Amino acid sequence: MQDEVIVMLRLPMPGPDIDESRRLDYEREDYFGFRWWPAPEVSSSSERFYPGQLPTLLGAFLQGREIDEPFELWS
Repeated sequence: MQDEVIVMLRLPMPGPDIDESRRLDYEREDYFGFRWWPAPEVSSSSERFYPGQLPTLLGAFLQGREIDEPFELWS
């Protein structure tokens, strides 16, 4: 069981390159294609996100509303 906390980070410029040097072997096999996403791209994307409802919830989150998402089985 995991309990994640999602925080907001606003960058005044494009995000830096993502350093994957400390990722574990299984992470390299299972998770790829990391990048910084502008909010409008997340909201309009059909990609899979975690939490799964992120594109729908993002607007409220960015307005400062607290999001209490129910348990999500994800594998």
